[in-house]
Amino acid sequence: MAAKKRKPADDGLDEVYLGDFDGFVARRDALAKQLKADGDDDAAAGVKALKKPSRTAWAVNQFAAHGKKLRDELLKAGADLRAAQEGLVSGDGDREAMIKARDRERAAVGAAIEAIAAVAAEAGPELNAAAQERVRATLHAVALDDEVRAQFESARLTTDHEASGLGGGSMADVGAPRKRPAAKKGGGKAKEAERRRRQREELKAAEADAAKRKRELEAAELELREAKEAAKRAQGDLKRATKGQERAKAAADRADGKVADLRGD
Repeated sequence: MAAKKRKPADDGLDEVYLGDFDGFVARRDALAKQLKADGDDDAAAGVKALKKPSRTAWAVNQFAAHGKKLRDELLKAGADLRAAQEGLVSGDGDREAMIKARDRERAAVGAAIEAIAAVAAEAGPELNAAAQERVRATLHAVALDDEVRAQFESARLTTDHEASGLGGGSMADVGAPRKRPAAKKGGGKAKEAERRRRQREELKAAEADAAKRKRELEAAELELREAKEAAKRAQGDLKRATKGQERAKAAADRADGKVADLRGD
């Protein structure tokens, strides 16, 4: 099969996404300018509109582009997990195979996180616990979300993603046996079972949302602490600079006075 033809901007986009984190906007704008100069206005507009990745997404992109062995293991483990989950949902799967696939996928995610954290630490500040959890969720999403997987494979992620299982399930219940619908022996019992099933699903969804909000809160609190520390440092710098200016002015005034005295002014 013939290789897929790359678009004119593809090579440039590789450079835009995989360069250093801070230089993304400058590289993006430079590529858009070049495409416009080449007469490709549509491609230029598309490139200009590209959103800068979050720092965690940038680190995952670096891993996706350069960590071939671990990346391939993650993709294979994710594909196997998805196949095992689909089999279990359809009733044709094997629970033991599902658990094995789940454990392999989790191990692959764990190894990938270590590599991604190392990339981030080498390029700048280390990923804190909240950031690593966002990376973990994104990597799990690679297994179960076609769009996230495609962005990961092309190293074009721009934001973090939540992992959601097939049919609305979550990674937390991957490997749990799915109950087949009960035989209709009595309308009341069937309705009660359905009510309890919905209640369990709502609880899982609520727990997942609470966990997400907690991660967002932790990230926001960290950002606030860092901002406060930066403001405190800036205030200290301002005080030191003010005192330095005052001392310099006093010294200059004394020097001017001495010159005036010597001149007899």
